Amino acid sequence: IIAGNGVGKPTGFQTGGNFVSVAKETGQVAGTILWENISKMYNRALNKQKSIWLMHPDCQQELDFMAVPVGVGGVPVYLQASSVGSVPSLKGRPIVESDHCAALGTVGDINFVDLSEYLMIYKGGIDMATSMHVQFLTAQNCFRFIFRANGMPKKRSALTIKNSSNTKSSFVSLATRS
Repeated sequence: IIAGNGVGKPTGFQTGGNFVSVAKETGQVAGTILWENISKMYNRALNKQKSIWLMHPDCQQELDFMAVPVGVGGVPVYLQASSVGSVPSLKGRPIVESDHCAALGTVGDINFVDLSEYLMIYKGGIDMATSMHVQFLTAQNCFRFIFRANGMPKKRSALTIKNSSNTKSSFVSLATRS
């Protein structure tokens, strides 16, 4: 769903054509995430109210010290989960960590995505089979599960809105910082 090439697996939102990559800041240190990056990613999204932050767990350490500079001080951007059952948020949108995202510092490590704009198709249910014959000599049973699914982004390309040169998308990521 994230980076699949569509061959034997779903087409990922990073490879589906409806993907916007926000450039790093001038002089940005490798493997860092700045509040400027977050602001630009947020503003390139088509539907901010439905989008979530999907990021690699290693990105968490970058968020802990992120702040919007105000004079000689700063204001925190990232809000940690404050109680049991609550989720951390960034610019008011929930954060979901996944180790399926790219490594910190590479494109796809932090994404602002509207997953309602991703199509998933299922064929049938889960096909389950067992066999005691495969490992008969060791008294083991073998289990097989088959679940057929496919997916792709709904739109084939990013959109350019009226009176702007910036493209907007349901799937926005930060470019490589090396």
